Amino acid sequence: AMGEITYQKVLQRVRQGHQVMVFVHSRKDTAKTARTLLEMAEQEGTAGVFQTTDHPQHAAQSREVEKSKNRELRELFAGGFGV
Repeated sequence: AMGEITYQKVLQRVRQGHQVMVFVHSRKDTAKTARTLLEMAEQEGTAGVFQTTDHPQHAAQSREVEKSKNRELRELFAGGFGV
């Protein structure tokens, strides 16, 4: 349904080297949508497409994210997603 269409469009744009922002209706849906996209990527075997570990700023950004009190941000960042 809508989640599958969103996932396919996000995957397509990320593969083209773009960052993607997905707009949702509520703040609560932000992390839920990111988690759903990450789970779909894991199921499809495409989770590596979203990884940012090869980016020159990854180590520095990772250190900053680890300081965050937002558990969802920390978990999703590891999968290449932000909220």
